[in-house]
Amino acid sequence: MPVYAKLSDLEGMLERDNDVVFTERESEVLRWTADGKTSEEIGVIMGCVRIRLIIIHKNIQRQDRARVIGCRR
Repeated sequence: MPVYAKLSDLEGMLERDNDVVFTERESEVLRWTADGKTSEEIGVIMGCVRIRLIIIHKNIQRQDRARVIGCRR
């Protein structure tokens, strides 16, 4: 299964099972990250600076339920 499909499954599972909802921006960062893009590349694609991407990644990681689900996979 391609990485993008696995990520979509994970996002759906998080929303259904744990009421964790990623923002549109967080979902986009996750998709590009899953595709193997670096922070610099994602920044160019999304039109934002690298530090903003680091903040978005940290916000995603702070969601305890998302971290737990990620560990199980």
